[in-house]
Amino acid sequence: TQRDQWEFWVGAIPGYTDTDAGGGKSGWDIAAPNIGIEYYYNIVEPTAPWGSPDYVTFWTSPTLMIEFPNGNHDTQGYGAGYNRYAYSFSIANYLQIGKFGVTFTPVGIYYAEKNRNTTDMGEGDPKHLRGGVSVWLGDIAAGYLVTDKLWLGVHHVYNINNRTASDFEESREGKIGPSMTYTGWSKQGVFVSANLNFDYYHTDNLPYSNSLTMALVKSF
Repeated sequence: TQRDQWEFWVGAIPGYTDTDAGGGKSGWDIAAPNIGIEYYYNIVEPTAPWGSPDYVTFWTSPTLMIEFPNGNHDTQGYGAGYNRYAYSFSIANYLQIGKFGVTFTPVGIYYAEKNRNTTDMGEGDPKHLRGGVSVWLGDIAAGYLVTDKLWLGVHHVYNINNRTASDFEESREGKIGPSMTYTGWSKQGVFVSANLNFDYYHTDNLPYSNSLTMALVKSF
């Protein structure tokens, strides 16, 4: 790595929804096809060997992502509601002292444009619904290097959904839970991470939910 560097990516989020029991649509689909750019800058460069008690480093990385319409005209099932453009911006930070590390994003902002297909809300007047502005706060993953290749820790995030300029009711939720990162395949440019998040707070218009998020990243 260098003191400053750029990262570019192309991605999407495939998934499966099973809603047969509720009369909805089941099946595989894709949400949020996207491109992104992230700039990394090493504000505090380490002077001691990696993982030693005197090792200290601090990075900051502004990130911009653009999502594209996924072509899904359904109102239910996985990928529904993603047939629109959306944009997000955040500044992530990373601090490591010895074997303790923390990634923290104080605030991030997300804006979703109007859906390209219409939705009938039961009023006989189909509309192009807009997600509007959402923000996330206190996105923190703190962990300890238990082996040379495995980080274990905890993750937290607080979401404020559809805060303004939105056709949907605002909702809020706070989630916290264990996290891990495995770097055993770093020589091949492969990294694995996961968060198991428990819903410790949510507004009345959201159901209680737990979530498992996993990422398999391949660098070229």
